[in-house]
Formats: sequence, structure tokens, C-alpha cells
Amino acid sequence: MTLKTNKRIVWLGIAWFLVSIVLGIGAGKLTKDLGYQALHAEVSDRLLASIHRVRGALNSYHYLPFLLTQNEDVVELLQNSALSNNAAQATKVSRYLEQTSLVAGASGLFIVDKNGHTVAYSNWRDQQALRPDEFSQLPVFQFAAKGEEGRFYEHQSQQQAFYYLSAPIYDRSDFIGAAIVRIDLENLILDTPVEELYAISDDQGRIFIASPQDWLKYSLSDLADIRSITLGNGTHAELWTFNQQHYMSHQVRLDDLGWTFTSLVSARLDERYADLVAAITMAGLWILGVLLLFLRERHLKHLSQQETRLALLQANESLEQKVEERTQALRNAQQELVQTSKMAALGRMSTAIAHELNQPLTAMRTYIAISKQLLSDPAMVKENLSTLDDLTERMAIITSQLKTFAYKKPENVQPVQLVTAINQSFTLLRTRLTEEKVTLECDKVSDTHYVLGDNVRLEQVLVNLINNACDALHQQTDKRILIQSECVSDDKIQLSVEDNGPGFNDEQLEHLFEPFYTTKSMGNGLGLGLAIVAAIIRDLNGSIQAQRNVHGGATFLILLPSAQQRQ
Repeated sequence: MTLKTNKRIVWLGIAWFLVSIVLGIGAGKLTKDLGYQALHAEVSDRLLASIHRVRGALNSYHYLPFLLTQNEDVVELLQNSALSNNAAQATKVSRYLEQTSLVAGASGLFIVDKNGHTVAYSNWRDQQALRPDEFSQLPVFQFAAKGEEGRFYEHQSQQQAFYYLSAPIYDRSDFIGAAIVRIDLENLILDTPVEELYAISDDQGRIFIASPQDWLKYSLSDLADIRSITLGNGTHAELWTFNQQHYMSHQVRLDDLGWTFTSLVSARLDERYADLVAAITMAGLWILGVLLLFLRERHLKHLSQQETRLALLQANESLEQKVEERTQALRNAQQELVQTSKMAALGRMSTAIAHELNQPLTAMRTYIAISKQLLSDPAMVKENLSTLDDLTERMAIITSQLKTFAYKKPENVQPVQLVTAINQSFTLLRTRLTEEKVTLECDKVSDTHYVLGDNVRLEQVLVNLINNACDALHQQTDKRILIQSECVSDDKIQLSVEDNGPGFNDEQLEHLFEPFYTTKSMGNGLGLGLAIVAAIIRDLNGSIQAQRNVHGGATFLILLPSAQQRQ
């Protein structure tokens, strides 16, 4: 069954492939025919534009022969043409013709007498002399002798093509000569668009005006292979082939001039577009076939999945009871895990509270011992009691903040002076620093440095870092802690705490801020101090990092938002 189905799919694929080719070729031919129709309309418009330009260029010279007939020097020259001493007058008229030709753009202006002999011409400075009777047998002079306006086209083999205009010259009612204008047809049209292809030929097929210029050496029949085609709308057109390209052509002959105008438009882009349409059509049909095959296979797969799903449902019914039993066991285990997590959280919180309250309690015990010894001095006792009151207030603030420490940031931040926070931390740790002979230097902290935060949390950070530094200096003889600050940017202030202890190795640096990680011996710390410091700094939108300094000890760099930009 499967083999038979596969054979049927193969034959359907072959049939679809052949149909796609046929439809693609048909779409290409239809597109090409529509393109040829548009090209035929375009080439017709270009042909009319070429005719208009040529007629306009010729008409721009029609006034010229009549202008020459009105010149008094010309008339005087023809009246006295028989006199032998008339050379000066001929030269004068030739100069006039030369200037007029330069202005009008004609290739030559001529004055001939009534016998057709040239008596003055614009190119009189040329070394080549004219035949005296050059115009006597030409129709352009014969028309003028009859009193008519003369027009004549001349194009001899291997020579330039000229167009002549003439007008008769009279002395009262007597014909005494003619004014002739010669126009070089190769330079007749100079403002033709570069991309336009056209040719103008005579009745012998010789081309005398063309774009491009190299067509002038061909005859019209030798220029290209011409094939007549019938378009889809019934229009008969000619398709020219040269330089391995097709061109849509249109021709018309003007009877008054005896010239044939031919205009051409390249069909390359339209043919390429038709080929592209054919290729896209075939490719689209192939893709459609593949898509239909994919949808069919997907549908069959969906049916197979449905059958498999029914089988699985039947199999799962026998396992429901076991799954329910396992689910109940997992629920019980989850409840036990939640209870264990609660107990662990309570343990961590109590440890954190004990750790945070240990320092002020130690200070309180110290001040109480001092107060007992100073009972005879009420002023000193009063001062110590005031300090104890401050410490209890601070402990109350710490406990209130620890309740929400691990869950949210401080709601309100305000400018905190670094010098004040350091001094308050030093007050809490003054006894330990004195007993352990630790030198604390903080003269490099500017009193103009303010950061955004809250004072108590910043004191917690400093107390923890100074305590850790004191622990690290336990075995040192010269114990020093350096605290300094600097502005690293417009909105950041860096606070550094540096000691000259043994420092850290690479492994310790990697895990330094993790909870319950400590380098101290058992019973001397739970590893929460630096984790709490990192959490506080993070809540204050800052950052902290540890590194080894040049003395071999540890340096903690704290980056906090500056309050100067906020103010």
C-alpha cells in the first residue's frame, strides 16, 4: 500500500513539474507581448518627437535666404555683377555672409547671379575655390529662377549630406539672382537624448542623420536583421536585431522631404522581465507543490498522532493510580522541605542579627565597665550614659532594618557624609583598635564627599570591613588600616578600605562575598559579614570588589552614587 502511494506521489510530482513549466512559459510569453505593446507605443511617441525636432531645426533656417535678399549690398552686387571692378563689393558681401553664417549656424551662404554663377559666399577665406556654375544645374537654383522658394536635398556616395534653401532676388520686377543657404545634415540635431536611437535615410536607403553617429556609414538595409511580428492587440510591428539585442522599430516616410524616419527602443529590459516572470511563475508553482505535499504529509502525521494518542490514553488509564500515589508522596516531601527551609531561614536571620548586634553590645559593655569605675565623677558617667543611649538607638535601627534587609532596598536615600560615617564607625571600634594597637588612617577622605544612602547601613559596611581588617592583622606587628575616597566620575565616588595583612589568594577572591564562606578558623565567624556588606552596597545602587594591594594586603573598593549631582 505504501509503495503504491509513493508511486502515485512521484507521478503527480512529475505532472505538476511539467504543468509548472508550461504555465511559466505561457506567463513569460504573455508578459513579453504586453511589453512589446508598451514599447511599440513608446517608439511611436519617440518617432513623432524626432520628426518634430528635425522639422523644427529645418524651419529655423527658412527665414535666412529671405533675409539675404533684403540686403542692399547684395542687390547692388548683383546689379553690377558684369562690371570687372566689382571685386571690392563681392568681398564686402562675402564678409557679410560669413558673419551671418556664424550667427545662424549654417554651413554655407551663397549669392548667385541670374545665370547661376556664384559671386559671393560665406566661406570665401577657404583655400578651396568653388566652381562658378556649381548651383546652375541644381533644382534649388532653378526653383529660385522661377520665382519660387527652393528646397533641395543632396547626398552623393561617400560625401556629406546637405540640405539647400533658396529665395529669388529681384531688381524691381527683374530676376537678378538668388540667395542660397546650405545646411550640413549631420550636425542638424545636437540636443538629442543620448539613449535615444533613431535614423533618417533617403529613398536609396542611405542614412544621413543618426544617433549614434557610427550608423552614418551604413545603409538602412545593412544596419540590422528585421523581423515582422504581430502583437496580441493585432498591431503589426518590426523587431530589429543587431549587436545580439532586440529593438522595437517604427518607420514613417515624409513625402515632402522624401526622407524615411526610423526610431528604435531596446527590448532588453522587457525581455529580461518576461524571463523573470516565467522563472518566478515556475518557481512559485514548484514551491506551491512542495507546500501542498508538506501539508498532506502533515495531515497524515496528525492522523497518526491522534491514533497514537488514543493508544497512550488507554495505557495511561492503568497508571493513574500509581501517579496519584507518587503525587501524594511528593506533596508530603515538599511540605517537609518547606518546613526545613523555614527553620534554616530562621537560623540565618538569628545569626545575622547576632552578628550585627555584637559590636554595639561589646561597646556597651565597655562603657558600662568604665562608668562603674567613674561613679565618683558624675560628668564622665553622664557622657558615657549618653553614648550608651546612642548605641541602643543604633541597635534599634539595625534590628528594624535587618527585618527587611534581604528582601527590599531602603525606601528613601539621602546624602550621607563619608567623614561622619567613618567617625561614627571609629567610635564603635575605638576600644578594639586601641587594645590591638591598630592604626586607622582616614585623613585622605574629603569632607566634601557625600553619597546617596542611609547612614546606619553605611556604618554597618564600614564596621564589618574594619573588623575584618583587624582580624586579618592579628599576626602582624605593624598594623595599619587606610581609608580614602575619590571622585571617579561626575556621579560616582569610590571609597577604599586597605590593610597590610596577608591578603587573599585567587580561590578566596572568587568566593569572598558568598554567604557562609569564611577564611577564619572554626568558631571565629560564620562567613556572613562580607555577604551582608555586598547586599547593603547592592541595595544602595553601588558595587564592591576586593583585590590584593601593593603591600600584599587586602583592598576593598566601594563605588557609590554621588550626592553632589542630586543636590
